[in-house]
Amino acid sequence: NSNVLSLHPLFYVLLKAFIFSLNILKNIDKEKFDITLGLVCKGGELELDIPADIKVQYFLPFDPMTLNKNFSNIYQMALLFCSRWLTRKLFIKDNNYDCVVAYSGNMIYYLKGFKGKKICWIHDDYFPFKIQNHIIGRIRKYRTLKYLDECYKINCVSNNLKELLYEFSEKSLHNIQFLANPVDVDKIKKLSNEIVNFEKDINIIKFISVGRLHEVKGYDRLIDICIELHNDFEDFELLIVGDGPSKKKLRDKINTHNADSYIKLLGYTDNPFKYMKYSDMYICSSMMEGYSTSISEAMIIGLGVISTDCGGSDQLLNNGEYGILTSNNKEGLKKGIRQVLENNNLVKYYSNLSKERSVELFNLDKSIRNITDLF
Repeated sequence: NSNVLSLHPLFYVLLKAFIFSLNILKNIDKEKFDITLGLVCKGGELELDIPADIKVQYFLPFDPMTLNKNFSNIYQMALLFCSRWLTRKLFIKDNNYDCVVAYSGNMIYYLKGFKGKKICWIHDDYFPFKIQNHIIGRIRKYRTLKYLDECYKINCVSNNLKELLYEFSEKSLHNIQFLANPVDVDKIKKLSNEIVNFEKDINIIKFISVGRLHEVKGYDRLIDICIELHNDFEDFELLIVGDGPSKKKLRDKINTHNADSYIKLLGYTDNPFKYMKYSDMYICSSMMEGYSTSISEAMIIGLGVISTDCGGSDQLLNNGEYGILTSNNKEGLKKGIRQVLENNNLVKYYSNLSKERSVELFNLDKSIRNITDLF
């Protein structure tokens, strides 16, 4: 058996990455692999979903990112400059792991003291590409590239991220590859069949978007677009599923424009799929993404997709062949949504394309096999 340590921060902002690692933990062959899940701290909505037969190791009694900004910065600097020996003693301990896997980019610093096989995943372009160009930023870039170069493989969840990382490294990293996220198709379809407490009006086009209510998701401009389009089209509504720091701002905007009858913030739910199935088309309004898991889920359920060209979406939609891919600005997204409002036959057309594309892209067994072959 291979003894594997799987590292994940369990910070709220990285829930999608944690869902990704949960899919692996739930479907991996436990007879071949002895897995320990290493988490920075306790907490998070999905912690209860960790399989009972997976050992869990917590690094800290608290989440350092929830404390004041100064302490958070000090912690990150300490982690950056901490010696390899001390990092191993504090986090990896002296366990005899064959392989250590970092399921998000910022966990690379925790495994720098490990001498065996190291594997890293990059899920989004927050890390490491946004490192600032000052003395500490340059040191961080140097050390980040050094630790990444020591990895057996760096797995990027989209070709866009792969190219970004290659350019960021000034073409020095040659252990980068694209590796698709595992998606549990059967589970998504099963959960989508749950009943929602809404009456379905076949005369209204129902758009839906699922994600954290954060400015990077572009919900501010999406709401503005829907308010403007409602002057010309009244037969549509927008559902937004999720929670986050922008919730009050978005709700205030909706209320200010008396738009609550056709724009609804549904909050967080552990089953967004039932709302997707209730809807007609999925909208990704993001400014940037590494890989949009929600687009994948929408396609599996059979929703047509309208998405900004925000990273990863071009790959999923094959540059607009399987969905409406818009320029990454307000006018581009507005034009894409308007297309559907002017021709509601596009709902069925893009639904069929999503179903076709999902069969082509998503195979859980194959994805798990591709991942465990690395261990």
